[in-house]
This record gives sequence, structure tokens and C-alpha cells, in this order.
Amino acid sequence: MNSTRLVSKTLILALFLAVTTGIALAQRGGGRLGGGGTRPGGGTRPTAGAERPARPTDTTAKESAAGPNGRTRRQPTGSRLSEQQKQNVQKLQSDLTNIKSGSQVTQQQKDALKQSLTTLAQGTTKPSQQSIDSLTNHLSSAMADGNLSNQEKAQLAQDVQAVFDSANIPPAEVQQVISDAQSILQSSGVDKADVQTVVTDLQNIAAEAKKNAGTRVPRQP
Repeated sequence: MNSTRLVSKTLILALFLAVTTGIALAQRGGGRLGGGGTRPGGGTRPTAGAERPARPTDTTAKESAAGPNGRTRRQPTGSRLSEQQKQNVQKLQSDLTNIKSGSQVTQQQKDALKQSLTTLAQGTTKPSQQSIDSLTNHLSSAMADGNLSNQEKAQLAQDVQAVFDSANIPPAEVQQVISDAQSILQSSGVDKADVQTVVTDLQNIAAEAKKNAGTRVPRQP
């Protein structure tokens, strides 16, 4: 009788050990096959086939190419300018910066802007004084109406210079420059009507430059 009970207890104990060992082996095998589980030092082991975190990108380079507001911009033309032209562009940028957003444009500010634009007009392809006066009025109003950053004003000054010196530039590039200036003004909160007057002035100046050089530039409808 006692021997029978001893055999029963031994079988139960052996069965319990077999079941426990089987469960332990299954858990270990599942962890290896699934690739999951917890590492000894803490943290979750990456699952096989799972996506890795995206690598950080060079946002600085992208922002430079696209601009601070996400616009697609042409590359600055400053590297192709002579030293005198660079100085002229810097003076124009300074005059644009002096006109603060929401301010009343003074006659002194208009005169300084007009002088800078007149300085940009060089050679036989320069636009008429009437075109310069019109751009002076409309551009000064746009500066007071919008909220352009210094970087945007620097780019806008380069665009204006490129239009003044566009007699020998392909028409497609001229239009790209004007479109860039338009995009800067629009994204900076300038009134739509004011933007269009500046664009029209730049188109007229580009057309005059082509005409004075003996070529023609197609007008954007």
C-alpha cells in the first residue's frame, strides 16, 4: 500500500517537472523565433522585420534650398555679380529693410529706394525713369504692407537686380526670377493687389531691357 502511494507521488512529480520544463523551453524558443522579449539590461529587443527609426536628415540644407517658408527658390545669383553690383544689391536690401512693416513710408525712404533702383539701371538696356518711379512706389508700399524677414528682403533685392540686368537672360529664367519675387511677397502677407502691381512693374522692366537690347521677352498672361 505504501509502495503504491510512493510510486504515485513519484509519477506526479515527474509529470510536473516535465510540464514545467516543456513550458520553459517553449518560451525560450518562442522568444528566439519571434525576435521579441526583454533584454537582461532592460528595454525591448527589436522585433525581426520591424521598421527601424528614420534617420535624421539635414534640414538646414533643405531649408536653404526651399527657403524659410517652404517655397522652392532658384539659387541666389550673388556669385555671378561684380563687386559693384553686389554693393548695389546690398544698398537696395538696406533700403528695403529700413521700411518697417505697418509703418508709414516717408518721402526720404522713397527717395533712397528710388536712388538704389536707379543705380541698378546700368547701360543702354536700363528701364525708363517712369518704370523706376512706378516700382519705387509699389515696392515701398509692399514693404510696409507685408512682413518680410531680412533673408527674404535680401533675396528680393537679388531678384530685382536680376530683372534690371535681364537683357541677355533667357526668358524662362527671367520669368522664374519674377515668380520668385511674387512668391516672397505673397507668403509674407502682402496684399494681393500690391503683389500684382510689383509683378507688373518687374515684367515691364524686363520687357524694356529686352527691347533696348534688340530682343523681346514674352509676357505672362
